[in-house]
Amino acid sequence: EQYAFLHEAAKVAMTCINTTVTSNNIADRVQMLQRRSVSGKTEMEIEFEAVCRVSVDDSQITDEE
Repeated sequence: EQYAFLHEAAKVAMTCINTTVTSNNIADRVQMLQRRSVSGKTEMEIEFEAVCRVSVDDSQITDEE
């Protein structure tokens, strides 16, 4: 159980790195999140998908995902 917790914590830390927003940099952060990446998605869409990947319970994952 401890290894599962550590693995999950490491996955969250690596996936959600640089997602903190402070009141000092919110305008710059919003502007950055609205930019489109080379994939055509906005940075906000990419960040949202990353948060969803680490938020989903492993029992909800199917072979199709």
